[in-house]
Amino acid sequence: MRIVVFLSGLLVCASMTVAEAAPASIAGWWHGTGTVGYRGSVDKVRCHARFTRTSGKSYAVSSVCTTANGRYETTGNVTSTGGGRYRGTVMSGKVSGRVVLFNRGTHLSVSVTSRRGSAQVRLTRR
Repeated sequence: MRIVVFLSGLLVCASMTVAEAAPASIAGWWHGTGTVGYRGSVDKVRCHARFTRTSGKSYAVSSVCTTANGRYETTGNVTSTGGGRYRGTVMSGKVSGRVVLFNRGTHLSVSVTSRRGSAQVRLTRR
């Protein structure tokens, strides 16, 4: 009986450790789709992004996104704030924006806001 209690306690501890473990690194190539809002209109967007680790919790990001109306290249940086969440800034031309992303394990949920518009994109690994 003690062995069963010990093993079930060990199993509970192991499952808590897996559940509390940080999501995998975001380093690498990602791609996906979403929407871009600008001046009252909303367009579908397709993006390819690369995240490169620059320090323990920070990554440089570069991306190319296309819509029916144009192409956008962005660069920036994000830093982990814990729990799979990252915050940072991105630039496209002379326009800067704030980015928040959530690492969901198999995909990234990305939200970008600037004074000119916003974007919501879901990325998966390439």
